Amino acid sequence: MKERLALSTRVTIDRAVVYFTRFGGRGNVLLRRMTVKTTLTIVLLWILSAGSAIIARAVCIGASVNSFGAMGDGHTDDTAAIQSAINAVGSAGGGSVVFNVARYYTTGTLVVPRGVVLCGVVEGPFDVVGVNPALTTIAPTILITNTVNPFLTLQGISAGVTDLLFHYPNQVGSSAAAPNVYPYTISVVNAPSAKIARCTVTNAYNFLDIEVGRAMAQDLFIGAFNTGVNIASAGDHVTLRNLLNQVFWDILENATYPRPIDTWVLNHGSALVVGSVDLEVHNFFAFSRFAGIVLNDSANCGTALGSDIDLDTVQYGIIVSDACASFPGSLFTNVDIGAAPGLGQAAVQLATGGKIEINGGSQRGTWANGPYPPPAPATIIVNILP
Repeated sequence: MKERLALSTRVTIDRAVVYFTRFGGRGNVLLRRMTVKTTLTIVLLWILSAGSAIIARAVCIGASVNSFGAMGDGHTDDTAAIQSAINAVGSAGGGSVVFNVARYYTTGTLVVPRGVVLCGVVEGPFDVVGVNPALTTIAPTILITNTVNPFLTLQGISAGVTDLLFHYPNQVGSSAAAPNVYPYTISVVNAPSAKIARCTVTNAYNFLDIEVGRAMAQDLFIGAFNTGVNIASAGDHVTLRNLLNQVFWDILENATYPRPIDTWVLNHGSALVVGSVDLEVHNFFAFSRFAGIVLNDSANCGTALGSDIDLDTVQYGIIVSDACASFPGSLFTNVDIGAAPGLGQAAVQLATGGKIEINGGSQRGTWANGPYPPPAPATIIVNILP
């Protein structure tokens, strides 16, 4: 089967490219039920990022962490050297802290102040097919072993991180029954206008925690066993664009899905958890999770606007777990949701008094509680393909 994308230049997506063994070949549940839209999106992302050795370019100029003593050899602790570079740039009023294509081993945590951006020398996000980032250098990589606090705290206006690969060398492999617990990889606190972009994380427990508004996350490859992105009580606008939540722990081993660890993720993992915030989310994909999106708004009310959302192989697609009388509700367009085989509970689960509108999309598979709640004045789900 070939699908053609209508562009100024014709691009052919061949089944030899799309249906390959990193996702389990012919027997894979992801590619059997993936929409053509999502397949094309992911393949194009791979073209733009996996081949970074061909098209990657320098994306930042600034103080190199190597100039402050970081080795990047995959085993020397570079935590202090990296923090020294961050502090120097912060003291100078802000700028870029640059990571070479190397493996920076760390044992501690990092704090990024106002106006400082951590960035890799080549553009991400980065694919990891059949590559262990702890052993092989394919990108500007940070190896994380800290188990106490969030590894990277953005703590100042316009702090940011771009074009880096994060990997946990001591995390379990895909044959384990449950992952090791780690704090969040990145925590955004007291950092309005923070930006997290073009990064990959392969095997985090929790990846991104946003605690303040006017933050943006975009172009991310997220492999997080428990929570991909958590937005607590930001109390302001947060924007998410082009986020791909995948089983990167399988991909880096070149293992056929599903693996034992995927059973744990299907019963615990959530791609996006949202609290009290005005959220805008576009081009959001999640595969093999307990829940795709969880909306919690029991305290200060917010709203969620989204489009082009694909939640594949999930027990729950979207959960609205709380209701708010003054809350305008969640408004989504073009939402495709697929049930995990034998585990699907509901494409949309709505708490009493919850509000949601979905215009356009599809649902696939069998749902124990039915795909959608019954229509109501505050529950509008229309133009859904069978």
